[in-house]
Amino acid sequence: MKSSMFLKQKSEMKERLVPFLKELQHMYGVKVEYIRCDNAGENCALEDECIEKDLGIIFKYTAPGTPQQNGVVERAFVTMLGKTRAIMNGAGFDEKKRHLFWTEATNTVTNLENITIRKGMTRTPHYLFYGSDAPYAQHLQVFGNWQL
Repeated sequence: MKSSMFLKQKSEMKERLVPFLKELQHMYGVKVEYIRCDNAGENCALEDECIEKDLGIIFKYTAPGTPQQNGVVERAFVTMLGKTRAIMNGAGFDEKKRHLFWTEATNTVTNLENITIRKGMTRTPHYLFYGSDAPYAQHLQVFGNWQL
C-alpha cells in the first residue's frame, strides 16, 4: 500500500508524519517498526519527535550519496514520476497546468497503484490493507478529462 504526502517545506515532515504514524497504529493496527532514510536534518528531527512521542520506531540511516541502499523505494519514486508525467502528457497539459496539477496527478498515480493487482497476487494493495475494495475504483475516468 502506497501513500503520498505533499509538503511545502521539508521542515513540515515531523508535524505531518507523526500523526500519520499514530493513525496507522491506532486506527489500522499497523505499527511501523523501521524507517530508513538519509541523515538529513528533517529526518533527525522526525526521529527526535518519534522518540518524544514514544512510537518505538527504529531509524536506520543510509550512507551519504548512496540511494541504492534504499533501492526499492528509490525505484518506486522513479516509476511513479514516470507515470505522473505520462498522465499529464496524456491530458495535454502545458507547463502552467503541469505546475498546478502535479500533486493531483501524483495522487492519481498513487491511487491507481493501490487498486492494481500485482504479479503473483490475487488482491489489490487497497484490499489487503483495508479488507475491502476502494470506493473510487468504480468511478475512474481519464485524468484531465473534466470540465472546469
